[in-house]
Amino acid sequence: MIGYSAIIPLNEPKAELIRAAARAARAFHSHGIPLTWAVTPQVCQLMADRLNRWRDRFGDDLIMLFDLKPHLSPELDRADPRAVAEESVRLRETLPKLLEEGREGIKRVAPWAEVRVLGADLKRPELLYAMRETGFSGLWGYDPSTDPDSKAPLGFFLISDDSPWSPHPPGDPPLVGAPRSCFKLNDLFRPSPPLDPLSKALWAIDRYLESSNWNETLCFVHEIDPEEYGEIASEYGEDLEAFLDGLSERGLRFTTLTGEIDDFLGRFETTPPFALSVRDDDEGIRFLVYFDDSCKLTFRFDEPAPIDYVNYRTRLGRATGELIHETPRLKKFVTGREGEKLIVLAEVESRSASPYGLALWGDFRGFRLIDTGGSRAMRIGREMMLFRLELEPGINRFRAVLAV
Repeated sequence: MIGYSAIIPLNEPKAELIRAAARAARAFHSHGIPLTWAVTPQVCQLMADRLNRWRDRFGDDLIMLFDLKPHLSPELDRADPRAVAEESVRLRETLPKLLEEGREGIKRVAPWAEVRVLGADLKRPELLYAMRETGFSGLWGYDPSTDPDSKAPLGFFLISDDSPWSPHPPGDPPLVGAPRSCFKLNDLFRPSPPLDPLSKALWAIDRYLESSNWNETLCFVHEIDPEEYGEIASEYGEDLEAFLDGLSERGLRFTTLTGEIDDFLGRFETTPPFALSVRDDDEGIRFLVYFDDSCKLTFRFDEPAPIDYVNYRTRLGRATGELIHETPRLKKFVTGREGEKLIVLAEVESRSASPYGLALWGDFRGFRLIDTGGSRAMRIGREMMLFRLELEPGINRFRAVLAV
């Protein structure tokens, strides 16, 4: 069973926007789905009566939105190391106080709210520092369709001290990064997705369901645009009801984002391996996205080498935390038969010690792994066998053996 966490962001204290969000909330609540409200302290004050009531009746929760941009120096010269260092020191001094003030503003009107998860579009190492200093446990808002968030893991992960986009090594105290919306799978992999947001959401949810058998944990985070879903609730109520019925029929575990982050923290000390099959035979789509605490790999059908590679063990620098690396090069990949054995041979060139992976596409559910070639092997349903490698500088030779 996978988790489903619906989040409604409200960053402007506009009455019309709040009314639209309330219309959408009524539909979700009628199906027993708790909502996570991502709000500023100002919005929370306007919605306090509703939010307190929804907490009591439906188990809704709050997270706090925070806009980092107004607190950055617009004239900062990033080519000047001294100016960058002074900016970093200033932020580390001021951000903890701002986060505490925001939390206190919310708790004044919603005393039950723990406010341990922050929502932010812009991410910096200094923000991570401030969150850890003030007892936050999660950061929501990673958007895989934008840079530099595209380098981050596609799901939940334990954020490094040094880089907001890396799980290596996990920071102390632990802080969980959470995707803004798993709905974004449509933008990442579908060449011509439909316009209907409800069918797009169900399509993405089904990809998660298909991948649940080989993952330790999965949660589908669904950002609910208040204007869009408020209009759907008013004008296309039957469609929204059918969508919500579809969620229930899929056996999802309805949860709040804070609850899901708490569960993740309770189960993992490092980011666990994650493998998501993005397959739709009708649309001719077949990809696999894998990440763990050291790398992220994206594979396209029938190609053994990743088409996108992120090495989390390297980073550009402590000032920005942005990742930089060179991609290892696959020089040889062949398969052959020896009786009932399937032999896989590969050569990979790397300039440094690096995490890496190779894909052997096909249905290998009836095969036994006799030799993994020193790799960690992961059978991905009927899709592929994934070999997770640790490369040394130079040419790396790999041999794996499978048998019926």
